[in-house]
Amino acid sequence: MSDYVTSVQRLNSLKVKEIYPGHGRVSSTPDEDLPKAVAYAQTLLNDSKMFFKAFVKTKALQEKRGLLSSFWREAQESPR
Repeated sequence: MSDYVTSVQRLNSLKVKEIYPGHGRVSSTPDEDLPKAVAYAQTLLNDSKMFFKAFVKTKALQEKRGLLSSFWREAQESPR
């Protein structure tokens, strides 16, 4: 997600007149649309970080209390 934010910021610095994304609508107002896209992506990135921190904290607490489910134990033991 951070790569996406960086890419949109870089695209915004080019001052293009139209944007033809790989999906979604064509933008004929990139000066308006790109800052919105950056803000939205930044929100998603922040939400993802918050979720991950909560997940790690919950997992550590469950592990400490001996409540870690067999699913997580098996996931840790399986090769990646």
